[in-house]
Amino acid sequence: YHYINSIPARLINEVTKAELKIEESEGKIDMCKAIDDMRKESMAAGKAAGIAEGEARGLAAGKAEGMAAGEAKALNQNIKTMYKNGMNVNDIVKYLGLDLVFVKKVLAE
Repeated sequence: YHYINSIPARLINEVTKAELKIEESEGKIDMCKAIDDMRKESMAAGKAAGIAEGEARGLAAGKAEGMAAGEAKALNQNIKTMYKNGMNVNDIVKYLGLDLVFVKKVLAE
């Protein structure tokens, strides 16, 4: 049953909505090739969708990481500026709600 007539092949295609590419040769259809082509197309579509999803996740993770790094840098700069402007370490800790060890570490950098 490697080859079937074109009428049953077209009926199968229509009923199953398989969208098989049917190439007719001498009034017969090579169903093995049609199914293999469909399988390859499905795999390619799945691969493309996977790549797109991976890229989107990677961009989102990179953006979040970049934002976190920027926020950390800004916080460190604020601590240093507050200290340079005369605020004592204990007041910086209270005002920003941070750990004393962390603030001292930032100021030591």
